[in-house]
Amino acid sequence: MPFSAKEQEQQPKKLQRRRRSTVTVAVHPVEITQEERTERCNLSKAELLEEQHGEFSRDYELAEYVRCPSHMTAEDTDTLEMHDFAFVRRSNGSYSYAIIAERSEECMVFVMNYSGATKIISKKHWGKLVRPVSRQ
Repeated sequence: MPFSAKEQEQQPKKLQRRRRSTVTVAVHPVEITQEERTERCNLSKAELLEEQHGEFSRDYELAEYVRCPSHMTAEDTDTLEMHDFAFVRRSNGSYSYAIIAERSEECMVFVMNYSGATKIISKKHWGKLVRPVSRQ
């Protein structure tokens, strides 16, 4: 039940300042014709991602659980770059489809769903928590 105005004033300041952070994935603008722009307006997010990144698979959407272990590889995760897709191990032990939003020598930041939820994985955990998408 929501607090009344008087009750909110009495609540500690920490509770009143709750904020939700989001991450946006920047895509470099490309000059396109009006006809192409109209066509793109009718595409879904998944289709736009596929168009921008050929590796994207029509079989998976962001946040979808892996359906078959053969869709993941045990390849070296050091070859993954920003905007690559991979399966990331969740806290419940399952793997779900995600995209790399940021990458440094120390960690990778994955966008886990279309709402913008992120997961940061440090380099020491890449081998056990990140599985590149199989290219077969």
